[in-house]
Amino acid sequence: MRIPVIAPAALLWFANPSFADWRNEFDAGNAVYRNGELDAAIADFTKAIDLNPDYAEAYGDRGISYKRKRDFGRAIVDMTKAIELKPKNAGELASPGGAYYETGICDQAIADCTKAIALNPSEAAGYNNRAWTYHLQGKDSLGLPDAERAVALAPKIAGAFETRAEIYEKLGQRAKAVTDYLQALSLVPGMKSALDGLRRIGAE
Repeated sequence: MRIPVIAPAALLWFANPSFADWRNEFDAGNAVYRNGELDAAIADFTKAIDLNPDYAEAYGDRGISYKRKRDFGRAIVDMTKAIELKPKNAGELASPGGAYYETGICDQAIADCTKAIALNPSEAAGYNNRAWTYHLQGKDSLGLPDAERAVALAPKIAGAFETRAEIYEKLGQRAKAVTDYLQALSLVPGMKSALDGLRRIGAE
């Protein structure tokens, strides 16, 4: 008789009786986050962390919630903790780079993105975030190689094209900017930032 194989995730139900509880709290947090209920999301992510203090994803998502509330100090703490817990998955977790930028710590934002790229060079987010930070600093020539790499790694992500489009726009490469804005719109119809970009350069 064949013995059924228990999947690793299922084993957690036996090895960790609270697995269902902290996972349920995490899922509940994501559900209310999608509805824009940031305080409720933070409360649910906090419950998940209380039940499982090593749950990197819960720290990351709570950090994103804090960032949306513009509580950048707490956002940085949580996002940094998430990466500390799962350094090999840094590219998949929320990066504190954007929060550092919002607090005026641009150099730290660049450093954080650079670290994420080193840990996971095949993940587009680190390149895109570093490109955007360079763009916001007015260093578009430095940001362009990162933006190009992000597009190459994530050709179906509208945000990567939109970032590169804005950099092209600032560098005076209008035709390339138009192409990227249109590509972003083909992936996400009605994307406001892409439409705004086309209006700015008179190509709507």
